[in-house]
Amino acid sequence: MKKFLSIIVLGLLWCNNGFAGELTGTETISQLLDKGYKIINEDSSKATLYMKHFTLRKKSSLVICTVRINTNGSSRHAKCKEV
Repeated sequence: MKKFLSIIVLGLLWCNNGFAGELTGTETISQLLDKGYKIINEDSSKATLYMKHFTLRKKSSLVICTVRINTNGSSRHAKCKEV
């Protein structure tokens, strides 16, 4: 029984590696587009700062990128996160 349980646990740990995200957190939108992601949605927000949100998709993987835009039109901060 112990052998069976250890095989199941090791199998589950090994299978979990296939679901790890491919993003490192430092990618730009341009790099994601080069990797094959496509922009499927684009949204703007003026709540506190000027912000632009991009939703990108590659097969079943979704990524949301948020870009802060200065009042002069230059981008100040961009952050992408896999959902």
